[in-house]
Amino acid sequence: MDDHTVHCKNNDLENCAQKIVSFIAEKYAQPRICFVGLQPALVEACSSKFSVKVLDLDKDNIGKEKSGVLILDGEKDYKDAIEWCDIALVTGSVIVNGTIENILKVQKPLIFFGTTAAGPAKLMGWERFCPCSY
Repeated sequence: MDDHTVHCKNNDLENCAQKIVSFIAEKYAQPRICFVGLQPALVEACSSKFSVKVLDLDKDNIGKEKSGVLILDGEKDYKDAIEWCDIALVTGSVIVNGTIENILKVQKPLIFFGTTAAGPAKLMGWERFCPCSY
């Protein structure tokens, strides 16, 4: 039913990070991006070209900086970060952890990434970017 359902490996993630920067610049020019879920390689690449905020639920990440970006609390800071952004890059983990309902209410472009979102994105017609998975 879908392809790109097996997680990338080796240098694929760094290649994906460069591809997503090109994809976003071509499609959205210079958007403010909210990552819903930390993916370090993607955050690093995007933060070098765009304004970025990152939301995460992992208490070990919240309050720390990754690639010069402060990781915000995915519950407490969610509303402000979503209102601030032009687009949201969303990990497929939102499907598993039960936060997908809030994400789907967002009235801005959503781009899902990762293999967890493969099946649901295909079934629901959600935009997904995961070119280096298998």
